[in-house]
Amino acid sequence: MPAAQTTPINVLPPPLPPALAAGKVVLRQPSGAPRLVTGLSVVLDGADVEAKARAFVTRFGGDLGVAPTALQVDAVEGRSVRLRQVHDGLLVQGATLTLRFDAEGPSARLIHFNNETRRVRKARAATISVEQARTLAAQAVLGPQGKLSTQVPVNRLWMPLSVSGGELVEVFEVLVATTPASTPERVLIDGEQGSVIGRKPAGGH
Repeated sequence: MPAAQTTPINVLPPPLPPALAAGKVVLRQPSGAPRLVTGLSVVLDGADVEAKARAFVTRFGGDLGVAPTALQVDAVEGRSVRLRQVHDGLLVQGATLTLRFDAEGPSARLIHFNNETRRVRKARAATISVEQARTLAAQAVLGPQGKLSTQVPVNRLWMPLSVSGGELVEVFEVLVATTPASTPERVLIDGEQGSVIGRKPAGGH
């Protein structure tokens, strides 16, 4: 994976197209990106809400600062579709776009959306290996001599460095249990700095 990437952007995003600006818009501060838009009635192509969600990101993804290819459908629940943002093939933690429609079939119109995606300005790639991350996680939970089997999976993802900023750091997520019967801990390793940045029970939020 390449080293840190920087993409120049305007201080403020461009104005929303009329179809989206017609709704009630709540902006994310300080970026000025739309976070929540309600009161819409947007007609989109597609036979169902999932197809319409794909049509939405193709048509409006750029207006949200996200390439359409960076949004993947994660869940379809009735009239709602949730998409997750990826960057260089890895998920961006917490970066989702949730669309809500007024029906489920081909006549459905988009009525509101909640945008938690990121307009990525800089991505700090990992400088340590997966095995080094596994060792750091083991030592954090089991002590200086702690080791994990190479079969223990390590998940890679991007983590935003601030609530509203566009800078990401590549993180390794490792589940470490003190005994086979114990609840594992979810350990997060900063892949650039090679340091533990979080520990919590697996499944915790």
